[in-house]
Amino acid sequence: MQNETTADNIMARFERWMLEPLKKDLADQNRRQFATFVLLSVAIDNLASMRYSYELPDRVKGNVKKRYQKFIENYFPTKYRKHAAVLYTGFRCQLVHAFQSKGVDLQQEEESRKHHLGRLRSGNICLNASEFFNDLVGAFEKYKGELAGPSADPKIVAALERAGYKPWVHTTVSA
Repeated sequence: MQNETTADNIMARFERWMLEPLKKDLADQNRRQFATFVLLSVAIDNLASMRYSYELPDRVKGNVKKRYQKFIENYFPTKYRKHAAVLYTGFRCQLVHAFQSKGVDLQQEEESRKHHLGRLRSGNICLNASEFFNDLVGAFEKYKGELAGPSADPKIVAALERAGYKPWVHTTVSA
C-alpha cells in the first residue's frame, strides 16, 4: 500500500493476528473456548497499550491496570463500564497469571448470550465469548476510527507513534 501510515499498518496487523484467529476460534462450536478468552484478554491489553502507553507508561506501577480499565470504559459499550475493574482483576489478571477466572464465568454456549454481563446465581458476571468478541471488534473499530479517516484525531495518532509502536514488517527466515 503506497500511502499506508504507521497506524494503518498497526491496525491491519491487529486484525490479522488477533481478530481473524479469534473469529475462526469462535466459529468452531465444538472447540472449548478457554484459549480464546485468553486471547481476548491479550487483545484488550494490546489495544489499551497502543492507546494509552504514552500517557500511562509501563514504568509507573498500576498503569497497566489503568490503561486496561480506561480502554474498556472509553471504547466498549457503556454496559461494560461498571465491570471494568472485575474484567481487569478477575478476568485479565486471573486468566493470564493463574489460568482461571474469579468473579467472571466464561461461557461459550449460544443460550448464555442473553446473560452476557449479567449476574448469575453464583454472583459472578457472565461473559459470553461471542458477545465479548463482537464488542471487542466494536471497540477496535472505534479506536481505529480515531486513527484514520475523516474523524482521525491527530493527538491520538501522535500518541501511538510516540509510544514507540512501529510499522510491522513480516519477514521470512531462510536456512
